[in-house]
Amino acid sequence: MAVGSLVKAIAILRHLAGVSAAPGVNSIARELGLSPSSCHNILKTLVAEEFVDFDTRTKTYSLGTGPMELFRKGPDLHAVIELVRPELEALAAEYSVTSGLWRVGDRRLHLIDVVENDVGTRIHIALGQRLPRYVGAMGRCLAAWDGLSRADLPGIIGSLRWQDPPAADAYWRDMRFAELHGWAADHGHYLRGVATIASVIADGTTARYCITNTMFRDQHDEAGMSRLGDRSARLSREVARRLFADQTGSRRATDKHGVGRGATEERRGRLLAAG
Repeated sequence: MAVGSLVKAIAILRHLAGVSAAPGVNSIARELGLSPSSCHNILKTLVAEEFVDFDTRTKTYSLGTGPMELFRKGPDLHAVIELVRPELEALAAEYSVTSGLWRVGDRRLHLIDVVENDVGTRIHIALGQRLPRYVGAMGRCLAAWDGLSRADLPGIIGSLRWQDPPAADAYWRDMRFAELHGWAADHGHYLRGVATIASVIADGTTARYCITNTMFRDQHDEAGMSRLGDRSARLSREVARRLFADQTGSRRATDKHGVGRGATEERRGRLLAAG
């Protein structure tokens, strides 16, 4: 972002922090003396980076979680990667999968580390890739964590890009499985021919990271997938314990596998609005 655009972005953030009602792009542009097109382009960038939330129903903007994330007390990102990477390397080597660590945002998941295996033909995932929150195996885990209802699912599934969209009932069953076992799988729905297992690393109240293991769809049988899923869930619980030990006392109700149940209505509404 150029210096001029950066100054305008800061002005927009300050404006949103000071208003009581979420404004639209024309209102923001008028108040700040910006052209609507320039203001809209900057807002698109701020929304993509989660510094601003966009309500698709009212076409209005509000301050997002990005600024708070910058100053949130918690483990350094490099420390998280250093902690998880050896375990990802072990999983990738043992199961011949591509293992990844993703940072969880309100709207998107951001791949911050990836480990490939030594097999000649393997799945390649680009570092820095971003995915919508509720797509794939990670999406099922996070939907369970967020306490989404069965009624929420058709709209959510339909809003996402799948090569073979799952049925809402099947997605719901996978959410319930994730609650019980701490992991979920996507068998070729997000990408045909590709299977992924995911688990969530959470602090006292929030899903912070996801671990994924991605492979060709028929690479492992059901028993092998279950073993890999259980390994991933155990790893996520152990990482969460080591990273967020001081926050476990404030954790909301969870089952023995640590997958949360029932987001608050306010948070659930915000996540659904975020799309």
